[in-house]
Amino acid sequence: MTDLQALNDSTELNQLMNKFNQGLKNDSKFQRKSALESMRKQLSKSFDEGNKGSIGFGKDTVRLVLKSTLNCWNDSMEKCRELATEIIELALNNCALFEWEADMTSMILMALANRLGAKELKEPSEEIRLLMY
Repeated sequence: MTDLQALNDSTELNQLMNKFNQGLKNDSKFQRKSALESMRKQLSKSFDEGNKGSIGFGKDTVRLVLKSTLNCWNDSMEKCRELATEIIELALNNCALFEWEADMTSMILMALANRLGAKELKEPSEEIRLLMY
């Protein structure tokens, strides 16, 4: 891969991420839905190509996508929550294609616990709590 090609790929990824984040911040539920559909489509395409297509998602980008997507579980529109779940499922099913890190799992588990209404459980040992994060 040439330096110019790598620059074009990173520029394309930055544009995609900017569009995604702007779409999620929009007040219009249809814009948020469109942003989620676009990201799901791009992730699916990239993962189908073995994460070696025109846009490759690295761990840092996936982490940003996860953070933004997990917030969509609180969206008022059911379709947005559904698309967010599909994006998270895509990332989990294809985690071998990038470096999955423990904090990504923690983000998902904490969001699931909050969304499903789990009572707050607090580990009494601070050392163990720190190990769990």
